[in-house]
Amino acid sequence: MKKIVLFISIVALAVSLNSCSSDGSGNGDTVSFKVNGVQKNFNVNTEEDTGYLFVTGHGTADNSNESIELSIYPASDSNVNPIEHFYYSKPDEVNGSYIIISNLTSRTSHSASGTFSGSITGSSNSEDLIITEGIFSLSANR
Repeated sequence: MKKIVLFISIVALAVSLNSCSSDGSGNGDTVSFKVNGVQKNFNVNTEEDTGYLFVTGHGTADNSNESIELSIYPASDSNVNPIEHFYYSKPDEVNGSYIIISNLTSRTSHSASGTFSGSITGSSNSEDLIITEGIFSLSANR
């Protein structure tokens, strides 16, 4: 399973680096959530590949040194938790195990929107990170 997550992360990174967006700022998609009560906002780039939506992005304003990656199962997959992979990164910190529960409000082959919450335990600073009030609205570059 770790190899699959690593592979998906590498593919997502490669896709984002080769994006057809000329300014590298993504396509206007955003992901936002709170970490231990502190609001985090991210401008993201969304790509579609074999039905999955791969999302990479960097924080805005106060959290510009933070980044996220996530992948969402294909629309045809009946998985009850549509976020398959979630990674949140702050400088000098390595994430531990994550548990993210998500709910889709809409999903097509090229877009998704919904909410999520959860936790990240065992991060390198040994502080558990509680994720609340997560919202995403994504549309893949085509």
